[in-house]
Amino acid sequence: MVIAVDFDGTIVKNGKADRELITYLLEEQKNGSRVGLWTCRTGDARERAIEFCRKNGLVFDFVAEGKVYADCYLDSKAKRPEEVVGKNVVKGMSRQRMTRLSEQRGK
Repeated sequence: MVIAVDFDGTIVKNGKADRELITYLLEEQKNGSRVGLWTCRTGDARERAIEFCRKNGLVFDFVAEGKVYADCYLDSKAKRPEEVVGKNVVKGMSRQRMTRLSEQRGK
């Protein structure tokens, strides 16, 4: 599995590391998942985020900005598809269709 995780408001909340999330991500890496930082941060701000995570035990398999392929996206601003289109519509919907709905919501 490929997991893309945002930094601000997700890995870090109110200036503190979300230990529960970091533990989950480390466990996923042990089980073979690839975990990447998915952020809009650039330059020094991005490097500070990477270093913060490293100091908290999390070393990323990749760092991405903008659109990135992942099986799972963890972001404080994300919504589950059923929050956007309703539970009855989502049941049985393909991942590809959910992704298109998510992209449309972001426009």
